[in-house]
Amino acid sequence: MGTSNSSNDEWIELKNISSGIVNLSNWQLLDQGEQIKIVFPNTTRLGAGQFLLLERTNDETIPNISSDIIYVGSLANQNEGLRLFDNNCQLQDEVFAQPDWPAGDNLEKRTLERKSGFSWQTSALINGTPKQENSNGYIVVNSGGSSDVSNTTTTVTTPTTTQTTTTTIKPSYPKILITEIKVAGLSSDGKTNVYDEFIELYNLNNFEIDLTGWYLQKKTSQSNEFSSLVPSDLFEGKIINSSEYFLISHSSSSYQDVADILDSNYSVTDNNTIVL
Repeated sequence: MGTSNSSNDEWIELKNISSGIVNLSNWQLLDQGEQIKIVFPNTTRLGAGQFLLLERTNDETIPNISSDIIYVGSLANQNEGLRLFDNNCQLQDEVFAQPDWPAGDNLEKRTLERKSGFSWQTSALINGTPKQENSNGYIVVNSGGSSDVSNTTTTVTTPTTTQTTTTTIKPSYPKILITEIKVAGLSSDGKTNVYDEFIELYNLNNFEIDLTGWYLQKKTSQSNEFSSLVPSDLFEGKIINSSEYFLISHSSSSYQDVADILDSNYSVTDNNTIVL
């Protein structure tokens, strides 16, 4: 999308919503195809309530505001995504365009920003609010004369000019762990079974988790991009109960009777990276 000055003037902002300093050393921010791959330097620290500004290509993206990190690569307007990983490769945050971003206005260059409740909205201000609190949202006047905050881009009579501090809520992701991974091994008769592979998940929460919309991806040691391992349609309607395990295996494995998901295309090997 970029800014009103140039479509190449892209930027990304992070905010520390905790009450203490966060060490971002060796954290990574990646887009869906890893065209953008940002590894934060060892000296990267972010104080409570502080912002981290990442600008594309150079420090001229946002006039009069200094960037903290310069990166290369561009974000697509559709079928794109961003994932933030900590130094242990644990996913900390993500947002996707499926196919469109959940908010923002490319035509008017209004940014995609988080709002109270941790959902997304279109910024009330053209070019957004870099290194400042987010706006109170894009005001839409409907045909009935009433107004509401929306992430759509229908006609606006009077955009808001008042900036208020948004109450930010720390994300609370369900604690689902990958507890065990098995690659091809020996079958019960001692012979090698190339399909005897599985991934085991565990629900650490004290409540059940609906896995609809979840998926698994993998990256081989020879590739720079993640590819589908277990697609989201196989997780549709699947529930993992509190403090219970969930098994995913190949449909021709010897675990057919106990697996929760069977996938005929499932395959993992040594040196694969797996993300949920």
